Amino acid sequence: MESLPHLGFSLSVQIISFGTVMPNSAEVEIIAGNLVTHLAEFRMMPIHQPEMIKRTSAELERAMSNSPGLISATFHRSLDGTRMFNYGQWENREAFEAILKQPGFNPEQPYWEGFARNEFHLYNVVHTQIAD
Repeated sequence: MESLPHLGFSLSVQIISFGTVMPNSAEVEIIAGNLVTHLAEFRMMPIHQPEMIKRTSAELERAMSNSPGLISATFHRSLDGTRMFNYGQWENREAFEAILKQPGFNPEQPYWEGFARNEFHLYNVVHTQIAD
């Protein structure tokens, strides 16, 4: 993979579970260039958000250890309980497509089935900027 110029910024992330900050935190670097960015929106009834957070946390641990090419993944919950948002960065499109063949991420039987609807798209970051 070619070396990309550092045109991004670092984002400090804390894992949120059932409304409390978990001791885990990570620094995620958002880099402009040819990496593949996966943006996914999960829509749900507010009563299902706690279960989605629980399922997502479990599946994310598995994905991070079993998905070559997955650089980072962050999940965000809406304050009204109706959505969760995933921001993930991948080395390339093939690495992303490989996770769709894994149990729980396969579109035919996803881990969110019965709790949320999901829509995602793939992007390239073209610009980042940090406020002064």
